Amino acid sequence: MKNDNQYIHQWLLAEKAINDVYKPLIVEIGAHIGDDTKFFIENYANSEIIAFEPDPRNFEVLTKRFGFNKSIALYNYALSDKTGITSFFKSIEQEVTQKSINKNLHIKDFGFDPNNLLGSASSSLIFPSHLKGESIKVNTRKLDDFDHELEDKEIFLTWIDVQGAEKMVIDGGRKYLNRSKFIWIEYGEIEYPNALTREETVDCFKATHKVIGIISNHANKGNLLLKLI
Repeated sequence: MKNDNQYIHQWLLAEKAINDVYKPLIVEIGAHIGDDTKFFIENYANSEIIAFEPDPRNFEVLTKRFGFNKSIALYNYALSDKTGITSFFKSIEQEVTQKSINKNLHIKDFGFDPNNLLGSASSSLIFPSHLKGESIKVNTRKLDDFDHELEDKEIFLTWIDVQGAEKMVIDGGRKYLNRSKFIWIEYGEIEYPNALTREETVDCFKATHKVIGIISNHANKGNLLLKLI
């Protein structure tokens, strides 16, 4: 989990305490190897998590880390605006550094080689010109397909980390995103063609959510925290 998201989590934890959310439902779209998942389960008491991750390398780690936990449902799908099978870009690290190696060292505790996961956080439905890797086929679903899991439930937080494919997720999940109490989403992933800008992202939710937090290390790239109006 990125340190610059600490502010976001402080906001959310305070909101949870104020509103006394007993069993918050968290929908994590793009769970990677589960570091944010671990934070959620440790800090949001009694939380229920539905996590989606299409990269097979990452999903294997997620299954090893959380497959035993009945409060976490794991789905090996890429959420998109259509249901089917499509191409997915499985990224690898272009320039290996000690920093990039250290990032995944904790995975050794689960029996995985961290080197095999280098660059896996950048995998996407969108092909980025700045990375290298291979194209594979993955199953796609729309978030709005998950009526059994989501219908009649209050979604406390939807966490969207999909490397430039945000518009696909939004278009396929309007029904449930529009009533999620909070949405955390990246914007400005300009390395990925057609990624949403900050303004475009805010515009997608202007009828249902307001911006309560912006985290940005760059002028055109960062994270938004949105709250249901």
